[in-house]
Amino acid sequence: MAIHASQKVDKQACKYELIRSLLAKNGYTEQSLPTGVILATCEFTNCYQVIDANHTSAILDCGKVVTGEDFLLGDYSPGYFAWEIAGFRLLKPYIPAKGKLGLWEHRIDEELMI
Repeated sequence: MAIHASQKVDKQACKYELIRSLLAKNGYTEQSLPTGVILATCEFTNCYQVIDANHTSAILDCGKVVTGEDFLLGDYSPGYFAWEIAGFRLLKPYIPAKGKLGLWEHRIDEELMI
């Protein structure tokens, strides 16, 4: 699965201190985030449905509880799904691509993956 960065930066999310510190930890600011590109690939290993949530945690149908940074960085509304991934690979260089809502196909050459 390819991971695509939206063309538009969520400026409201970037105002949160935790988000700003996560960006800084990875060498980014709101102004320097990559946009409109495929930047990584991964494999899906599982999919879970959110069965309950409050303001700090969510419970998945497998019994796992999501908290902390993982909870903050996702939308864990009841009925939504959480994807578990493995094999995360950053692409160099990033691949410019116009995104679409939902899942869509785009060819990625193996030599771009590091």
